[in-house]
Amino acid sequence: MAALPNDIYFGGGKLYLEDRDTGDWEEVCLVQSLSLKSTSSTDEVMDYSEALPQVFDEILTKLDYSIDFTTKQVNVQTLSKAFLAEIETGVDNPPVDGIQGATKVTKMTLGKAQQYQGKVKFESENIRGKKILIFLHKVSLKPDTDLSLIGDKAAEIKFSGKAGKGADGEVGYQLRAED
Repeated sequence: MAALPNDIYFGGGKLYLEDRDTGDWEEVCLVQSLSLKSTSSTDEVMDYSEALPQVFDEILTKLDYSIDFTTKQVNVQTLSKAFLAEIETGVDNPPVDGIQGATKVTKMTLGKAQQYQGKVKFESENIRGKKILIFLHKVSLKPDTDLSLIGDKAAEIKFSGKAGKGADGEVGYQLRAED
């Protein structure tokens, strides 16, 4: 058995979402921060054999996984996911309230698309340590974005979501280069 990794997870990476129709991975954005969190609930088992009851054991009753990430790569793909937008390209420019001088435009209709639910892959660009891939089988992404349209800082988009078990009973897995 190889030695257990002793990496420092530092740096960014690329986030991919699986296309539900084709099964292909679609690179969505560069990620500045990504965290996978586990939250548990327990039930205490009490020992009543003494005059003063004491906790005898603690049983895990629930384990939830969640994910959140931030990207400063604001593009059509990240905006469409953040605002549940439907994208149409090659649309005739509206004669009223259109973009002056353009004949065709890309139209993003906010709130018309579905929340993303599916597989997520993260490919690290680990500055210190070996390259890693993280696969999550069943993620429901939720946009948590306040997009600054005008300002003195680079815009960023934040997402969070729940990571559930896939058909194989696993939430996901991580692959790490050993050589």
